[in-house]
Amino acid sequence: MPLPPGLSAVTVSGTYTHPDGTAFKGKLLFTPEPPILTSGANGLLLLGTVEAILDENGAFSVTLLATDDADVTPTDWTYLVQERWYNAPGRSYPLSLPAAAPTVDLADVAPTAPAEGVYVVVTGPAGPTGATGATGPAGPTGPQGPQGEPGSEADAQAYTDAAVTAHTGATDPHGDRAYADATFATITVVNTLTGTVTTLSGDVSSLDTFVQDCLTRVAAIEQGTAFLTAVNTSLLNVASKHTLDGTNDLVGFHGVPAVARQGITGSRSDGTALAALLTALHTLGLITDNTTA
Repeated sequence: MPLPPGLSAVTVSGTYTHPDGTAFKGKLLFTPEPPILTSGANGLLLLGTVEAILDENGAFSVTLLATDDADVTPTDWTYLVQERWYNAPGRSYPLSLPAAAPTVDLADVAPTAPAEGVYVVVTGPAGPTGATGATGPAGPTGPQGPQGEPGSEADAQAYTDAAVTAHTGATDPHGDRAYADATFATITVVNTLTGTVTTLSGDVSSLDTFVQDCLTRVAAIEQGTAFLTAVNTSLLNVASKHTLDGTNDLVGFHGVPAVARQGITGSRSDGTALAALLTALHTLGLITDNTTA
């Protein structure tokens, strides 16, 4: 179980091998020299021995209370380190673990020959700053802050004015001014349709010009893809109705194909002129010639 928050910890690690590379077998005992340590801030009594058992490679790692933690009484004490090997003789020595060195390799501080005294970890100068670690998980959502002061009427009016200005000035605030397929005209297109529709004077050519002008304006508004995809803007051509083709000077009524102006030949006295007239009127679609000889 880790130490409680607020207490300083030092991680001690190391590896023990014989000269031939064979791993040591056994454990290390870390015992505080004072019989009892107390932490008033955390309400703790700390005592006893910590065991660190070597793995198959002779390595160990253990996290211990720092020997100079300001919240622990007494301060500046030491551990008694005891080596307990199953395949080699052990030894014992004191060890100080100041909080300024949070990680310690025991090979750097353990004695290499019998000696008296306390082995203290000496903190060296700080090394260069390491690379930035990965971003940790997001913390819990904090409490809602206090309600702000109510705004003034002038503030509300300024906000409204700004919103209206931004809305009216937007190219397509509702998503219906300019579709991606140009189904509806943009403001720019509509604004170019100035003036009035061509005046209708009464003759066929004037009617055709009038119709063409109307269709051109509607097509411009709808940009030719909404409802006019099947309309021929060169001809007023509606199925089973009348066709007026002013461009080619053709006309047809009641759904017959548009033809040129019909000529009448023959004699009135022998009836050939009447027969030609009936044929011409039938060709234009004005009558259906069901007469017999």
